[in-house]
Amino acid sequence: MTDKTMKKSDVTGANVQDEQTTTANGENKATVKMPKYMVGMPKQYRFDAKVGGFNIDGTTKLKGNSFSFKPIAYRVFADSILGLATRKWVEFFFIDAQNCVSAILFHGHSVENLLQLNAKLFYAEQTLDRVEITATAIAHTKKLDDGTNTTYYVADFSFEVLSDEELQKITAIVDKLRENEKPIYRRDTLTEFADVKIAHNYNPGIEPEKLES
Repeated sequence: MTDKTMKKSDVTGANVQDEQTTTANGENKATVKMPKYMVGMPKQYRFDAKVGGFNIDGTTKLKGNSFSFKPIAYRVFADSILGLATRKWVEFFFIDAQNCVSAILFHGHSVENLLQLNAKLFYAEQTLDRVEITATAIAHTKKLDDGTNTTYYVADFSFEVLSDEELQKITAIVDKLRENEKPIYRRDTLTEFADVKIAHNYNPGIEPEKLES
């Protein structure tokens, strides 16, 4: 399959309608278009720690070494998934510019950096679901047993606090998915053995052993 490259502006951000309705008590409530989502199979974005970049499904490369998203759900957990030994993971779900429910995973030292960001948010009286997160690939060098050096990349994280209007839109998206019985999760990372440390809006609504093959 031929690699493709997309501009960052083509994939970041939540592509939602900027509309409002008025509730019975006179408050404005954001209304949004229903995101595209096959339950348990979100669109997959990936961080490539070997080259320090981001891609979609391992084929469509994104320009630049950073990627921004507004989480609608997430979890920090330890588990053996995707054929790898048990390690720490952070799994984010967001709406991309094509209005698709999407997911991205980070593991290892990237998770430690994310937890440091979470601590900063705590002292700023914020949480991961109230900010736009930017993940940036940072190069590191490791000396191998033969004396040569190899370069690998770790994701570092920064944030921008979302406006009240943006938060209303995210809440409306989550509510619409819930109303349409579309729980937010990724089926190929769901096991019964996950040790979940932090979670928000992550609710598969089904036991792992009951997943269809």
